[in-house]
Amino acid sequence: MRKTILLTATLAGGAAHGSWTEHGVVNELLFGIDFPTAQQGWTSGGKDGVGPRINHSTNGGQSWVNQGADAETMFWLDIDMANTQTGYASGMAAFIMLDSVQKTSNGGQTWVNVNNSSAITAFPDVLTLDASNVIVSGLWTQFFQERQGIWVTNNGGNSWDRHTWGVSDWVSGSFFLDPNYGWVYGGTWPTDEVTGMFRYHPSLVRPDRAGDEESYAAMVRRTTNGGNTFTTIFDRDGFDVRSASFINKNEGWISCSWDDGANYKGNVFHTTDGGVTWEEQTIPSAGYANVNDIHFFNRREGWGAGFKVGALTVQTVILHTMDGGRTWVQDPFNTNIGPMNMTWLDESEGWTTGANDFQYSRIVHFQDSSRDPKAELRHVSPPQNAQPGQTLNWTVQAENLTGQTLSGDIWLSITSPKLPAPVYPYLVSLAQGVQIPAGQTGQGVVSLPVPGNTPAGLYDVEILYGPYGSEDPLQILGYSQFTVQVQ
Repeated sequence: MRKTILLTATLAGGAAHGSWTEHGVVNELLFGIDFPTAQQGWTSGGKDGVGPRINHSTNGGQSWVNQGADAETMFWLDIDMANTQTGYASGMAAFIMLDSVQKTSNGGQTWVNVNNSSAITAFPDVLTLDASNVIVSGLWTQFFQERQGIWVTNNGGNSWDRHTWGVSDWVSGSFFLDPNYGWVYGGTWPTDEVTGMFRYHPSLVRPDRAGDEESYAAMVRRTTNGGNTFTTIFDRDGFDVRSASFINKNEGWISCSWDDGANYKGNVFHTTDGGVTWEEQTIPSAGYANVNDIHFFNRREGWGAGFKVGALTVQTVILHTMDGGRTWVQDPFNTNIGPMNMTWLDESEGWTTGANDFQYSRIVHFQDSSRDPKAELRHVSPPQNAQPGQTLNWTVQAENLTGQTLSGDIWLSITSPKLPAPVYPYLVSLAQGVQIPAGQTGQGVVSLPVPGNTPAGLYDVEILYGPYGSEDPLQILGYSQFTVQVQ
């Protein structure tokens, strides 16, 4: 669901033209959804309070068939497919040492346990980088002690390494760019002193922090070694982190949530320097709705999904940005569910799902054929390191994915973190009026002079095919990026 960093964009004009439509209503609680292809998709959840469910669609979500359930797991909280054959589901289990993570290798015909070593588990997030590399996030018990963090497998679930994230607070999920580099997020939830249960009113005090009037506390921690160590890059009081989306090691977004006893409230934060600094972005629903999931295709376009409290039950809230979150627009689609997460093929097609107070769930689909990918750009042996004043050379390939000739400029941008003035903005025109026939691939050598006053650091280099200097996602035919370390 959150694993893919897309390298293609589309050509259209104006705002997004697609629409969200319902693709099925079920008498279940659905928490997770994933579509590895346009036709094949899976959902995860539960039925009647306790009773795990995994559903499968072979027609783009028009109809669904239950694939798997068992008598032990309470809910399947998330599902992520590496492809149409191999995937993983994570959930909640108690006092059985079974079924906290299951795997399929045959498209869901059978699901087998691959994580049976903890008496109590709650894994709200599973992230499948590929069929072998998987990260599950949440809590588990070890020697009768509660632990929070991630479990990592590099061999398809045959064995797992447990990594605690260093604080005794809730882990909501993770986002990894590769098996080593990633982020874990979550925070503190207030707890009722009498029942010991999590509560959702921020004025309540956690009993393990006597005299400390702290309520929610959001946290994001980064790892560069697969979870062996973590560094805190975001720590704020007043809310918790629900989702994260990073397009490279520098630039990413997190969505946050809290409530004041009457309304859910949402926050979105953005960083361009790996979390050293963050800016809060203004969202139109901040005062009455949370944002459970966030997804960015590139540094321009992204979606957020959450809910607000309605007259009888929750109501869907979907947000969209075309300028990196400087402005967000609330989509007119609205129904009586609270989306938990999203899955996207590319900018043209995605899905979300969630449930309401009556344990009914809806599968919701976005499609806009005008946003179908037009071109794919690939870097061939891009440089990994550079010195100030050095000229870097590598090859870029541009493949036409359409049935007609494409024409546009090819240009380069160093996007994050920001270079010092007057170097920033750093745009380089590489070729103008490049035509690529239908179904063909063109390539050329790029020469990039590194400014002599460039500070040491990790920089994102982006190649774009479209009007020179355009930041409009609807005018960019294709794009690709890589990072280079300036020493």
